[in-house]
Amino acid sequence: MKKKFKVRVKHFAQDKYEIQFASYYIVPIFHSFQFWFQQSLTSGTECWSTILMNFKDAEYFAKNFKSFEDVKKFYEKDKAKEKEFYKSKKAYYEKNVPYNTKYL
Repeated sequence: MKKKFKVRVKHFAQDKYEIQFASYYIVPIFHSFQFWFQQSLTSGTECWSTILMNFKDAEYFAKNFKSFEDVKKFYEKDKAKEKEFYKSKKAYYEKNVPYNTKYL
């Protein structure tokens, strides 16, 4: 049995829409397209956030994805940014925090 792939545009709030994808055999479980968001090394604000667009842009964006391989290519750049961020954060704390934290 071959895996099926679906992309849809779903209303989020007011005039904003999110694009979702599902790769499945029987029942689709949709996941939103997200991007890597970070402010600075020490702010604690780093996360994956949902991409929101107006309907016309969302529809155009959704038509570019034909398979799960396209989704993987889309995430490559953000995954690399996330990996680099955590590498930089680790180096920052190793340099600027000269003590070991002990948890009881």
